[in-house]
Amino acid sequence: MSTSFKGNTAVRESWESRTKTKAVTDSLELIKKGKYADLEALIPVYGAELITGYTVVSAVLSPGRGTMGTLTISLTEKDGSSVGTVPVGAISCLIETDMAQLEKPLLTHPMFTEEASSVAQHIELWKSEPDAGLRSQYKYTDTDGSTIVDLAGLDLKAAKLILSGTDSYLDFVPVVTRTTTYKARKDPENIGKKDTPPITVPGTWEYLKTTDRCIQQADKNYSRTEQWTGSKEVNTDLYETT
Repeated sequence: MSTSFKGNTAVRESWESRTKTKAVTDSLELIKKGKYADLEALIPVYGAELITGYTVVSAVLSPGRGTMGTLTISLTEKDGSSVGTVPVGAISCLIETDMAQLEKPLLTHPMFTEEASSVAQHIELWKSEPDAGLRSQYKYTDTDGSTIVDLAGLDLKAAKLILSGTDSYLDFVPVVTRTTTYKARKDPENIGKKDTPPITVPGTWEYLKTTDRCIQQADKNYSRTEQWTGSKEVNTDLYETT
């Protein structure tokens, strides 16, 4: 037995659509009418920008007479400060920033950068000096075996630090973490690649995506944790760029 349709059954925007509410955050409501099955295929995901400047916060499909239905889509004004932070389809999203502590070799400190190779060479000769008395005076025997060399400048500064037990220093880099909840599991992407985090941390940084983990929760939703670790420069010889 076939179903007979009368009147306009094509999906169309209702005259009640585009009700706008002005508030701290403006909102907009779209109402579409048509066949229930056709409307079901049009239900947007959370966070989708259906109208420029407005993103979806909910979508309700209500059955009507026969095979007809009404799709009500609620949108809210997009926060310009959070553009790109909430992925499309996310139920919730939390973003954290932290400054991670890294331990680096002493001679990689910026104060030694310009003369790093020569300082490293002189320090190695000083550390290899067999005469403890000379070492304690920040001196070493040159490679010719007869000349006594006094450490000076950056060489002396490095030697004093090393002799006091300091052979490394602490550096701090930003780490951006985004924890997002989805109804379905998400596949990891861009892991181990130079990538752009969802927010900008003050300073000049490049980022490597270092974590992308997805865990099923007790409520059957999925929690995805992504992490971007900053550095002054990401070596593109070692890591791909997204």
